[in-house]
Amino acid sequence: MEILVNREPLNYSLETESSVGEVIDGLADWLKSGRFAITSLDVDETNYAIHDRETWAEIEIDSVRELSVEALPLEEVDHATIVALDEYCALLGECLESRDPGPLAEIAEELPYVQGRLGQFFPSLRDEDGSVPILKDPALTSGRLPEPGAAELIIAEIDSVRTLLASREREYREPARELSASLGQLSATADALIEVPVQLQTGKKAAAMQTIVRFTELLTRVVRLIPLAESRQECESIDIEGARRFAEATAPHLVELKEAFEIQDTVLIGDLLEYELAPKLESLADLFPGSDTPG
Repeated sequence: MEILVNREPLNYSLETESSVGEVIDGLADWLKSGRFAITSLDVDETNYAIHDRETWAEIEIDSVRELSVEALPLEEVDHATIVALDEYCALLGECLESRDPGPLAEIAEELPYVQGRLGQFFPSLRDEDGSVPILKDPALTSGRLPEPGAAELIIAEIDSVRTLLASREREYREPARELSASLGQLSATADALIEVPVQLQTGKKAAAMQTIVRFTELLTRVVRLIPLAESRQECESIDIEGARRFAEATAPHLVELKEAFEIQDTVLIGDLLEYELAPKLESLADLFPGSDTPG
């Protein structure tokens, strides 16, 4: 069997693989190490949707002459997926608002894939069991129009999801600007972090958790944006190595902070926030004087 990546023959030695699914899994891991992702699959003369695994995974490789995949940089694939998800949500919202059942059955067929991808991009949307509860109205998932009241709730869900998608799309479109803005916002949380132990001791747990969640979201965003800005060579005004060192130095304290919250050790929480995290955040103002707030 000949294997091609982007139409170029690949010197790939099969070991114990017996199915196309096993071969693709190995290729995907290898490509991912170089920050590439498979976007298209051809088995002999047949093209398969890469996300529709059930249609190709069990094909025996002994029956295959040529396996060809197209691969693109991971950032491009993710960006294109974000745009496609937004277009899907827009189309679904239009169907619900117009009460047009015509295309709904076909749209609903893609719901499991859409929910899975949304959960991958936005873990905060997942329940404790790992599922994504949005867009799970029984009528909708069966391709029927929900009742007007239920449809309004779904449309509101769609609007919220599209807001998240728009924010993520900006990261791919202008990573350096978004990184600069996020670093500025992260630096500005220093004072609020120092207040968290007092809030916990005075019964203001909700306010404390809001600060921690905001800090965690911003730090996660910074970590996500660093390689994007670097790959675009758009970080001339940012000390990208400084940002990387900051993220690497801060991440271990997040684990400690999570453990301290679990055992409700307010003394340890206070020490971590005041002596470890807050000073690191305050230093960002000097390292990244160009930080601003995104529009």
